[in-house]
Amino acid sequence: CVDEARAIIERWRARADELVMSWPRRENDTEVDGTPLVPAEARPLEQPAIWATRERLVFAAAILEPLPDDDAPPLRDGAAHGGARVLELQAHCPFRAFAQLRLRAEPLEEPLTGVDRRVRGIVLHRALQRFWAGLQSQQALLRLATADCDRKVTDAIEQSLSEVLPAECGQRSLALERDWQRRAMGHLLALERARPAFTVIETERDLNGRIGGLDLRLRVDRVDCVGDERVVIDYKSGAVRTGQWRGARMEAPQLPLYAVLHPGHPAGIAIAELGSDRADFVGVCRDEGLIEGLQSARDFELTEDHEKGFDWPVIKERWYAWLDRLARDHAAGHADVDPKLGADTCRHCHLDALCRVESAAPDEPAAEEGGDAD
Repeated sequence: CVDEARAIIERWRARADELVMSWPRRENDTEVDGTPLVPAEARPLEQPAIWATRERLVFAAAILEPLPDDDAPPLRDGAAHGGARVLELQAHCPFRAFAQLRLRAEPLEEPLTGVDRRVRGIVLHRALQRFWAGLQSQQALLRLATADCDRKVTDAIEQSLSEVLPAECGQRSLALERDWQRRAMGHLLALERARPAFTVIETERDLNGRIGGLDLRLRVDRVDCVGDERVVIDYKSGAVRTGQWRGARMEAPQLPLYAVLHPGHPAGIAIAELGSDRADFVGVCRDEGLIEGLQSARDFELTEDHEKGFDWPVIKERWYAWLDRLARDHAAGHADVDPKLGADTCRHCHLDALCRVESAAPDEPAAEEGGDAD
């Protein structure tokens, strides 16, 4: 067999200009010596300085696709679609603001059981507007007998439900929604009776404002006059944190926007958190005492570094500057894919197929968003 192998090698050498022979260095975790069949005069091949790995070969074969770093077309007339939500989405991710509000890339509606929370918010707003339209002050509220107040609340809710709830809403869902609205309004009115004296001077007022080249159409739920000061109040049916008004890319710019654009120069902004089991006021104001639950300006953490100690005019100046920058960026067409909190922001977005940012893993639990009565 050895003689036959040597004969084969000699025939290869005779027929080839160059013969390259090789053998494995290791076999089954054992170093292997070279075969004695290799001619003694054979010389080793020169080894390359770096062996080409699979990764290097794949990288070398890659073709880079040039992508122009152009902004979207700027808004021509400055008319923004979406009101305060324009600045909210621009803060969360500029691309989402562009795609959802300018390209109208809205998510598909999903069927839900019961009453949609947006419909619930509309009913609540209308019912509270009707209730205060006939009273307009805390003094008038305190003069109401309990039975008269309950009847007024019921009438406001029933009228609002008949206007807003879809015709296919079942009797069980209607009864549950009626009960939720009564409880929520009852808890809020209990807080209203314990407040310092106030007058309701505006309800559901349309407010057209301009900031950063954008014309925004807003609607203010309510404005109270407490002494000589005015406070803007917004109704929400979910948990709210004043930390959402912090920093240049604040999570919920709606109330700070009212603070800087309302012609009445409010001394505070407040959110009335409403639910079937409680009601609370959350917000910030120039000085303590306007509404219980509101922070004084000096105690409010204005920046993401939790800086505080600012007075109310300085807070409004910072808010205006930050909101103005967000508005200018949207008007100019700045639509970078830049989620504020990375995967946490993308988890609540439906545009991953457009922006091509990998969404959160499907088995990763998503944080539950707070409800909004708007």
